[in-house]
Amino acid sequence: MLRFVSRHRFAWRGRLAGVGICRGLVAAALLAVVISIVAAPGVQAAVHVRHVWRVNLDGDAHVERVRLVDNGKSIFDQRSWLQVADRVAGSRLIVAVSPRIQFLRRRDVRIGDLNAHPRRPEIFYIGTTGGTAGSPTYAGIRNWDGHTTHRLFTYAPPYRVRRHNGQRYYYDGATIRITDLAAANNPAKELVVRQEQVSRTDPLCCPSYILIRDYRYSSTQRRWLAYHHRWKPT
Repeated sequence: MLRFVSRHRFAWRGRLAGVGICRGLVAAALLAVVISIVAAPGVQAAVHVRHVWRVNLDGDAHVERVRLVDNGKSIFDQRSWLQVADRVAGSRLIVAVSPRIQFLRRRDVRIGDLNAHPRRPEIFYIGTTGGTAGSPTYAGIRNWDGHTTHRLFTYAPPYRVRRHNGQRYYYDGATIRITDLAAANNPAKELVVRQEQVSRTDPLCCPSYILIRDYRYSSTQRRWLAYHHRWKPT
């Protein structure tokens, strides 16, 4: 009798253990499915399209779409970026052409023939992350050849420490604009970067200098290169 009870008890415990193991396996499987769905590269958070430019970037038979999108969050956690939407070999392709920036607006984007080599549109953008003096500035010029983007100009942190008049100067904000070259017979554009420079002894409100750099496109190196710079006291 004791032996029967012991066997029965052991059998019952074994059944309970088996049920527990099964439940554990089911829970683990469900958790794995959830994790795989969240982590799957094809599953992404909702993207809000704020503006679309329709332009032929690569010179083929159809028009691409340059899209300004954001992550749909509040202004404190919002990030915006640019995408190129194209069709390659019958498949839709969406490629990011800028980093994710907190303040990137429609007016901060310019699309047009900037370098005339070849005569096709490029994408220029400028934006900032953070709303205070010295917040990081991001800018770039990109083109699209139907397969990949090319980085023709990039402005982004980290920013170099520069020396002038025997002192070290640090980035404290920047503005970047596209303008016409002085030579009237040159169809290309130039970039003007005005970077505020502050020393360790300057008050936070007032940088000592503005470092102005002018860039022109080099067809041999396929990017914009600085050809002139000057320090302007504030």
